[in-house]
Amino acid sequence: MKPLLTLIALALSAFAVTVSHSSTLIVFYNGTVIANISGESRFQLVGHNVTPIRVSGSSFSVQGGLVYFSNKSNVTISYVASFSKGVISFNEPYPLNISLYLPSSSTVTYMSPAPDSFSLQGEYYKLSFYSDNVTVLYYLPSTVGGSAISQPNYNLIYTLIAVLVGLNGFFAFSIVKLLRIRNVVAQVPEAKQQPKEEEPEEKEEQQSEGRLNDRDLLVLEAINKGNYTLSDIMKFTKLPKTTTYRRVKKLISLGYVEEVKKEGRTFYFPKNRSGTRS
Repeated sequence: MKPLLTLIALALSAFAVTVSHSSTLIVFYNGTVIANISGESRFQLVGHNVTPIRVSGSSFSVQGGLVYFSNKSNVTISYVASFSKGVISFNEPYPLNISLYLPSSSTVTYMSPAPDSFSLQGEYYKLSFYSDNVTVLYYLPSTVGGSAISQPNYNLIYTLIAVLVGLNGFFAFSIVKLLRIRNVVAQVPEAKQQPKEEEPEEKEEQQSEGRLNDRDLLVLEAINKGNYTLSDIMKFTKLPKTTTYRRVKKLISLGYVEEVKKEGRTFYFPKNRSGTRS
């Protein structure tokens, strides 16, 4: 409970330095997501296996991973989701002020884009971004301080949301001096082994014009919804392993997907056609 109370204090103290209204997003490593959206009619859900969503300030509907609002002035959203182990990655339709909290015992191995600030606050690392997409890879020990990592206290989380809504319904973030960072690397190690190359006719298909068939679109949808490993994509699409791998390789060759290798594992992330990660 003490770490969560620390986070509540940090969030409330941000209001003392607020200078402007903007859409903001707070993401905790344990799956808690709190967003305040101003002047927008939709929000892309972060993570998967989302619990019932709480929205203050507007009626809403959910369609295909997007939350749509009837009121665009000022809306607060909260829920709890799950992330792939050691991976937090999401893509929003517009830039936000983003704060990502990780335990201070964690080690970050990859970040995109580079954060605006990276600081130690209490028992947490705070990574701050202004972006529409963020990807962070990290790992942490199975225990923190000799005991299992505690689950969030949802009553306290919802109390925090109520207080923030009462204070005009938006979050503010201060830029903090870099206090501590360890072991951040620019590139992810090469994987030991990659599935073997497929049939020659499949290579020809990958090199053809950039038209996507139904299976390509299904795999791309799976990746866009947070399924970044081959096994997760297979579970989402229900496609065989060989077919799934061929679809992923085709999407990579056409510039829709980026392959990232980390500690013997391979991840696939969505990427804009211009070459930047989405």
